[in-house]
Amino acid sequence: MIRKILIKTRDFLLRAKFYLGRSASYVSLLNMGMIMFLTISKLKEVGIISLDIKNYIIPIYFITLILLIFFGYLDVKIFKGFKKETQIMNEVTPLHPELADMKMKIDWLYKKY
Repeated sequence: MIRKILIKTRDFLLRAKFYLGRSASYVSLLNMGMIMFLTISKLKEVGIISLDIKNYIIPIYFITLILLIFFGYLDVKIFKGFKKETQIMNEVTPLHPELADMKMKIDWLYKKY
């Protein structure tokens, strides 16, 4: 009885964690806009730029978004950042025992043929 309650609680928490992670990615986009706004207002305050922020905030936000998408693309496609991150995760995180057994068998087949 307690085991079933603990399993249901764990499943609920894992599902909530998944949804929270998905929402966090959208919140990070909003944070990016706020940080960009603060940076531009500080540059204007110091006198480096003389841009009326309220007229250009939306285009600058989208340009920043496009630049970050481009940098992410460069990281994945050219610098192979995702591949390296996956390799590190595979080295650090042990596989499930059944997956480890399956990997061992596949590695054996590759060596054999």
